[in-house]
Amino acid sequence: MVDAAYWVEKVIFRILLKLLPVEFVNRLFWFMPGRLVIDILRWYGADIGENVKIMPPILFHNFQDKSDKPFENLHVGANSFIGRDCFLDLMGKVILEDNVTLAMGITLVTHMNVGNSSIKGQFPTYVKDIIVRNASYIGARVTVIAPVEIGSGALIGAGSLVIHDAPSHTLSAGVPAVVIRSLDEV
Repeated sequence: MVDAAYWVEKVIFRILLKLLPVEFVNRLFWFMPGRLVIDILRWYGADIGENVKIMPPILFHNFQDKSDKPFENLHVGANSFIGRDCFLDLMGKVILEDNVTLAMGITLVTHMNVGNSSIKGQFPTYVKDIIVRNASYIGARVTVIAPVEIGSGALIGAGSLVIHDAPSHTLSAGVPAVVIRSLDEV
């Protein structure tokens, strides 16, 4: 019975996807079941591997809403997990390799644009990617500002601000995050 209900929901949402603007669908991600979020992201061009779990609410920003594939800048590898209340800026690419865990409340920012502020000359607009390598863990309420690569098996401590690459098999934490110690490879 549950699978039949899911199939009906999936068909209804596919019809709605044809009729509704992408921004409206993005708002639905706040209360939609995680497996429907995954199906819709795939429908709209995201590359999402097998056995991925997404725990709504989740919010996406700067996806290409004028494109047939507005979420094509999102890649989530197999067996990865995205916790509740995450915010992903998709102006640049967000690449999560296999077995990555994003705890709750993560913010990933792939661009900077200060608009018409008087500091515009000091901080030019840029769009860069965020890459989180295999088997990495990002703790609760971490903010990652591109361009950043988090190495394989790295752990980022809760509440950190990541503005530089984090080497593989290290624990990094703080504001800004720095390497605290090396982790034993498993």
